[in-house]
Amino acid sequence: MFKWVDEKYRLVLKNNETFQEERSFRLKPFVVFSILGLCVLFISILTVLLLVYTPLGRIVPERSNQHIRSELTTIFIQIDSLEQAVMARDLFIDKVKKLVHEQFEYEEDIEDPTSKNGGKEVVVPQKAEELRELMESVDNEVELGNLIENTLQGETNISDMIFTPPLTGMVSDTFAPRRNHYGTDIVAPKGKHVKAIQKGTVIVATFSVETGHMIAIQHSNNVISLYKHNSINLKKTGDIVRAGEGIAIIGNSGEMTDGPHLHFEMWINGQPINPERYIQFKN
Repeated sequence: MFKWVDEKYRLVLKNNETFQEERSFRLKPFVVFSILGLCVLFISILTVLLLVYTPLGRIVPERSNQHIRSELTTIFIQIDSLEQAVMARDLFIDKVKKLVHEQFEYEEDIEDPTSKNGGKEVVVPQKAEELRELMESVDNEVELGNLIENTLQGETNISDMIFTPPLTGMVSDTFAPRRNHYGTDIVAPKGKHVKAIQKGTVIVATFSVETGHMIAIQHSNNVISLYKHNSINLKKTGDIVRAGEGIAIIGNSGEMTDGPHLHFEMWINGQPINPERYIQFKN
């Protein structure tokens, strides 16, 4: 019945005009079908691989729906994570604002900042309970500063961060948390620019009777820098600043100052640290 499969045939190609034989091929049906079968098998395997391992699989409705559902799930998870991160950041900023030494009054609410009686009274809240207990347990200023930073070291490795000096000049007063001096005072020529120590977002740009014009910047790793007693602020709340960018002009604003200088503070996770351990202020 299938003898024709093993029989030999000849495929002849002739010129259509002269009928002259141009070429001829000897063929076996078995060999022809085998080659065709292998070709079909190869094309089928190649098609399956393309649909499974390449974006071409999206042309298959079921696979396309599965891929879309997977992408939507990933997007929803990322959105949820971002929402939690934003909420955590907002809570942290609120905490820091409460820990800063005074309750700020905005410039438009102060009739005359230079007058003793013209401005409204500024209420100074109590310091954080944890910080007060820590201050009471240590006798030496340097030891106190080291203890605060060592306590925070496990949460954030600030030593790996690089900071630009906000100002270069003479250090007139150092970090002394026992006497409520939580930063470093730098004296520099009048009109000199105060610079951001690192890229960040301005979270406070305000005026208070005690500290005058002040700016606070939120950096990465929960680090916040504060710049006080400026003659004028060059940035406003919400501005994005680069490292080394001018943000204010050195000044003598506010009651808690006895001459033109910059009072600079660094806070991490809501606690003050000694800026001189990380920044070189002298020329």
